[in-house]
Amino acid sequence: MTALALLAVGLYDLARSLAPAAWSPDRAGRTALGAAVVGVLLGAAALAVVGPPWTSVAGAVLVACGALLAWGATGAERPRVLLGVVAALGLVGVLELGLGAPEHRLAPAGLTMVAVAVALAETANRITRAVLQLAGRRTGESEAAPAAEAEPPLRGGRYIGPMERVLMVLLGLAHAWQVIAALMAAKGIVRFPEISADRGDGSRAEEFLVGSLASWGLAAVGGLLVWLSLGSPPFPAGG
Repeated sequence: MTALALLAVGLYDLARSLAPAAWSPDRAGRTALGAAVVGVLLGAAALAVVGPPWTSVAGAVLVACGALLAWGATGAERPRVLLGVVAALGLVGVLELGLGAPEHRLAPAGLTMVAVAVALAETANRITRAVLQLAGRRTGESEAAPAAEAEPPLRGGRYIGPMERVLMVLLGLAHAWQVIAALMAAKGIVRFPEISADRGDGSRAEEFLVGSLASWGLAAVGGLLVWLSLGSPPFPAGG
């Protein structure tokens, strides 16, 4: 259920972000909804091939459709509602892991990996922006710079974040914890000149910490889901 819901909201956000700028919001929303529905149907077909009871597949589809409707109806101006939907999805995941039958507890590994990869793209960006809004950043500010500055030609934060999260999941699967730590440190070093330009205000440092921790936390959750779907422990025995 969790993988199918992640696939639905991830495809919705990704399709909406890739819609041409000339499209109206309604057209972009309808196209994104269609892409998400197709993804849910394909995911349900993959679940059915694995062989769980049809009631489990139907329940997963209903949860995914409910998550998609709630997600699509939540705008950037309501970050608390958006994070509430995220919390509800997290609760569904906990219940699935804790109460589901072991043989039907998780989606196939391939479906889970695709769902996590899609969700770690634009959906994770959207969640991170909601966290930053609640922390005090105004709506519409760029991921890479405060609103007082002109938006850079390359919208770095929007693309660096997804690549960073996917890379951290891949490194985690390889148990390359030292490389992940080096990646975190390197990000701080690269952003140090910008952070030090606060001149005692501290807002940029705080934004960097809040945004980075939110993004890394989402990567950790995604990696955990992939590990569980593979039946592999996050840490090697005796490690």
